[in-house]
Amino acid sequence: QMSRLLENMLNVLVVMLTVMAFTALAGTVLRRRGQAVALAGVFVIAGYFLDTLGLAASESILNTLRVISPFSYYESAAVMTNGITWGNVGLLAAVTLLLVAGAGWFFQRRDVGV
Repeated sequence: QMSRLLENMLNVLVVMLTVMAFTALAGTVLRRRGQAVALAGVFVIAGYFLDTLGLAASESILNTLRVISPFSYYESAAVMTNGITWGNVGLLAAVTLLLVAGAGWFFQRRDVGV
């Protein structure tokens, strides 16, 4: 059971890194700190909201739109019973790498102002 706990921690870590990478990208793209924080907050709240509504309304367009939420790839109960889904981890890791690369690219071109 210890391996399942480690798999669940990895599952949480990948989702957390995806949110952090999006926040870093927002911080480098947007000029004002408040706008970056607001966009990151909207990303987290909208993603969670979309995932929750998509689960509740299985025969709806919201269930189809769940795939854009990073929280839809976090399945703690499924990980504890069936093991980790490496495809979900790989997808979120790839998205995280793309977001970090975008944040680095925008950071290099950022006009530092007062």
